Amino acid sequence: MDTAESLTMRNRNTQDELVSATSGVRQSGRIACVIGSNGGVGTTTTAVNLAASLVEINRSLSVVLTDINVPFGDVSVFLNLESDPTWKSKWLSVAGNISGMESALLSSILYRHPLGFSILRSPEALMGAAKVTPKTMEKILTSMRNSFDVVVVDGDHSYDDISLKILELADTVFLVSTLSVSSLTNVKRLFQKFVGLPFPMREKVKVIINRHQKNSPVSFNDVEDIIGKSIFWQIPNDFSTAISAINQGKTLSQAGSRTELCKSFRELASRFLKSCQVAATG
Repeated sequence: MDTAESLTMRNRNTQDELVSATSGVRQSGRIACVIGSNGGVGTTTTAVNLAASLVEINRSLSVVLTDINVPFGDVSVFLNLESDPTWKSKWLSVAGNISGMESALLSSILYRHPLGFSILRSPEALMGAAKVTPKTMEKILTSMRNSFDVVVVDGDHSYDDISLKILELADTVFLVSTLSVSSLTNVKRLFQKFVGLPFPMREKVKVIINRHQKNSPVSFNDVEDIIGKSIFWQIPNDFSTAISAINQGKTLSQAGSRTELCKSFRELASRFLKSCQVAATG
């Protein structure tokens, strides 16, 4: 089967398939980290709308979205979360007490989004950044993994010790890119860097092409030859719809989107859940 045929089949999700894909997520939860080939490729948009789509296709699914871009996280901006002057101390209280934290206490300090998923926002003050360590992040993510079916992480663009710890803990790493030469070159460089890590990365990385245009001069065959890995998903180019939702502080579905862009995120969520089923039973 060639690349075009496989992409056609993987995108041909009916509503019945969306429903059937939501069963069988393992009890201990999955961590999905979303990273970008470079800035501006749609990493936060993907993380936010993946989390929203997961609860939209299965209301019984418990999902938490966390932003680890300390202190410049975008999740709060993208979702227009109310300013909370006590938030920094709340976030740091997680870091200070996570070893003895029960799931009920963790849930009590998370922001509950109207769509039904929870959010742990990044501390916005620079002084909070110094208190976040790889060990702290490991404890936080482990606690959330034990409390939620899916943990969606809006990953950092840097690859410091904290980011590497998150990549190590993640079950799935969604690497978002566009079809620009600079983005694809960075994807290739990242895969080369992944080879030298002390934990396996290649199999857990799933490449997402964002803002895909059907008439793009770069084909998926070209991309797969460049990066040496198949494309997991493609998100259609609809920048005006995406930026409108961001400006409103809403997810795509909240913004009233009935476009192919909104549908694509729900199908991405469905395919991710199916991959969780395979991994759990494999």
